[in-house]
Amino acid sequence: MWKEGVENFGIDNICANLAIFWAQKNASCSMRIYHEFIWNDVDLTSNVEIPKVPVAISNFPNEIFHLTKFASKATFNNIKQYNYHDKGGHFAHIDNTEAVVGDLTSFIQKIM
Repeated sequence: MWKEGVENFGIDNICANLAIFWAQKNASCSMRIYHEFIWNDVDLTSNVEIPKVPVAISNFPNEIFHLTKFASKATFNNIKQYNYHDKGGHFAHIDNTEAVVGDLTSFIQKIM
């Protein structure tokens, strides 16, 4: 079973998530997109016009969904940055903070 990054969560993050989702009774809203995507075979890009804004894509090995370069180019017309990292997952901002900050910084510099 995957455990990378679990030690990074800590009690503060767990309490913050409880306060945000459970106490406000909106956890189901945050899960809806996963349910629709998995159980209803939803194509997230169907009938959606993708704006021609600059795009940066960061992939992490333990992410739930991966967007390949091929699929990215077919979906987005203005990719400025595409990175694949060695560690991290769905909570990359916690698992691999340095990579996320580096990607954001690099992307902002490219589009400014």
